[in-house]
Amino acid sequence: MISKILSLTLIYLVAILVAQQSIPAPAPACGDDTDHCIRVVTTNPCVTAVVDCTVPPQCKLGPGRCDITTGCIFTDAPNTYPATPCNDGNPCTVGDACIDGSCFSGIDVPCDDTACQTGGYCDMTTGGCLYTGMRDCTPTSDCQAGSCSMTAGGCVYTNLPNGSPCNNHLPCTIDTCTNGQCNSVAVVCEEQPCKIGTCNPLTGHCEYTDVTCPNMPCMTGSCSTATNGCVYNAIPNGSPCATDNNLCTTDSCMNGVCAHTPITCAAPCMTNGVCSPTTGQCSFTPIVCAPRPCMNSACNSTTGQCTYTPINCNDNNPCTTDTCSATTGRCVHTMMNCTRIGSNACEFNNGTCNPLTGKCLYAVKPNGTICDDANVCTTKDKCVSGQCTGTNTCCMNRTKNKCGICVSDCCEEYGKVLSFFGMRGGESDVTEVSGGGCSGSTVCCAPTSQSLFTYQSDKCVVRKA
Repeated sequence: MISKILSLTLIYLVAILVAQQSIPAPAPACGDDTDHCIRVVTTNPCVTAVVDCTVPPQCKLGPGRCDITTGCIFTDAPNTYPATPCNDGNPCTVGDACIDGSCFSGIDVPCDDTACQTGGYCDMTTGGCLYTGMRDCTPTSDCQAGSCSMTAGGCVYTNLPNGSPCNNHLPCTIDTCTNGQCNSVAVVCEEQPCKIGTCNPLTGHCEYTDVTCPNMPCMTGSCSTATNGCVYNAIPNGSPCATDNNLCTTDSCMNGVCAHTPITCAAPCMTNGVCSPTTGQCSFTPIVCAPRPCMNSACNSTTGQCTYTPINCNDNNPCTTDTCSATTGRCVHTMMNCTRIGSNACEFNNGTCNPLTGKCLYAVKPNGTICDDANVCTTKDKCVSGQCTGTNTCCMNRTKNKCGICVSDCCEEYGKVLSFFGMRGGESDVTEVSGGGCSGSTVCCAPTSQSLFTYQSDKCVVRKA
């Protein structure tokens, strides 16, 4: 057993050794990252070369030497006067110079305003000057035009043609240019028929108003565009005009003349009208309407005619019937008759009228008085609190709406059942009703037709014929 284990172990170790020998070794790196004096030319295949330190950068002297740690090392160029020129990489500086082996920036490129350009600055791309604005050459006169000339070294002004419009900011003037100056002439408003023109100093435009013609009594004046003069026409008849101080006349225009017409005193339901010269008010005698029986008379103020309406005989007593007598012309109030015949078996027939409701009230008979409630299904009817009430003898099933009487056998006693309710028929005209409430050996037997019955909560009602 031990020899077998040793053999297996040996086989496993040999297999591991063979597998390790079959894995390829990693390729060596190209160049040496720690040696700054060797540079990589290509990586596949790996080609390297020695770093060249013969050509020095600006502000340095060569050739230099290579240090494996830092690379090329050069000697600083000596400070001189004037200084050795260099380039700091900024196109907007000039006069860059070497100092202590480094390139220092010179002064900014000057971009001063030109004769016609303002807001100059250096373009970082080209090193040239750019400008953001132009010199303002706006003239002080509306009659001149201004422009900037690089040749002339600034603004140049020329006169506008004579007659060009301008503005001297004076209201109601017409302004034009003459030899570079703005001259003004007052606005003259053109004449228009029946119009008066004036210049509005706020707008500088002519505004026109109508010619006003003064009115005359009962006449209106208007301007005629044909003659450019006033023409008068009569105002509508009836228009008010100057008073003649007579209170009993109306002062109004008639065909262009002020007329004074006497007041006519007339009014509905009035007669004999007369005007008072002191007050100017009319006085009248009222019309008296002829009387009629049972009628109220009054004169209609709209038509001036007498109208008649029936007299109101209502005495506000609901127990009387109110009428008017055509003979006497007076109201008659007849008391209500509260005597009746057999309306309620438990009330007396001689009643009295209730003046609050106008209804007849009847006294109730004593409890226990014999009565008839006219219901076939009750017996021993007596008065109770004014109502006729009897003992129920019918059976019923309220859910099924069935009424009958209790018998020993519904089929054999059908005749008794039908006769009780005043009906005729045979055996097929009755039905046994379950749950009818009959006691002992009796059953509830009801007519098949229930058209005679009405159903109350606790009994059946069948009115006597």
